[in-house]
Amino acid sequence: MYTKEKTKLQHCQEIIKKSNITPEFMILFDDDQENLDSVKNLINKTILVNKDNQITFEDFIFGIFN
Repeated sequence: MYTKEKTKLQHCQEIIKKSNITPEFMILFDDDQENLDSVKNLINKTILVNKDNQITFEDFIFGIFN
């Protein structure tokens, strides 16, 4: 059985492998800081979003331009 963090890391690795997108061009938006922490060595840009509001336009713009 995998932990939640391991599952998120494996999921991101799978996306990278299947999409041929390099991690430096990826942004992970998540409402769980533990998930973001689990992939910080793989994906350079992670954005914590509000669990109640989901991802907002402002979150998206912040992720792209910061």
